[in-house]
Amino acid sequence: MNDIVLMTAIAAHNAAGDTGTQTDRVLATNAAIQTAVTSNLFTATVSTSSWKSDDLQFVLEQLQINGFTRSVSSTTLTISW
Repeated sequence: MNDIVLMTAIAAHNAAGDTGTQTDRVLATNAAIQTAVTSNLFTATVSTSSWKSDDLQFVLEQLQINGFTRSVSSTTLTISW
């Protein structure tokens, strides 16, 4: 499941010429999801305190495309499935 998010994000990144930080943010998000899945959890959280708004929006769009439920507080992205 998390491989789909990564592949979609990298394809969009390459096609649009977006900044490398978007791919970095997707990688961090994928790592959080993978850790949660390995631990048999159904929710993952990612700190977004240092993220630019464009990067956060990009990750949110990728998660939505791939069917994840997500919410954002001031500095935390919560993902569930």
